[in-house]
Formats: sequence, structure tokens, C-alpha cells
Amino acid sequence: MDYRIAYNFNKVYQELIKTTKRTSIAKKMGYTTTAQLENTLTGTSCISTPAIMNLVKNFDVNPTFLFTGTGAMFFGKLF
Repeated sequence: MDYRIAYNFNKVYQELIKTTKRTSIAKKMGYTTTAQLENTLTGTSCISTPAIMNLVKNFDVNPTFLFTGTGAMFFGKLF
């Protein structure tokens, strides 16, 4: 298990960016700028609880994967 949320979030982001623009990801996470997204990706800032809730709500991200690195990355997808 990998409890580094920033690391796991980067994995999620790499999948999301394949089909969704960076600006759209940031907005759907509740960020007002892509700089906030960048800070979360680099680990400069911790991902906030509202951002996690928005990831789950808007992108069907599995919070178990986000916190532990185990299980499916997204609900309804097995990979």
C-alpha cells in the first residue's frame, strides 16, 4: 500500500489528463487556478478535503485508491 496521497493523486491525474483538459480538471476539483493544481501535483500543497470530495464526485475517483494506492483507481473501472 502507498499512503502518499500526492503520489496516488499524480497517478489519477495521469489518467484524467488523457481525456480531460488541465483547466477542466482544476475547475472540477474546485481550484480557481491551474497553479493550485500544480502545487498539489508537486506536493508543494496538500490536497484539500473539498478537492478530494470533488474528485470522487466529478471523476468517480475511488478514495481508497487515493489514500492507500490499492484497488481500482476509478469506480466502475478495473485497472
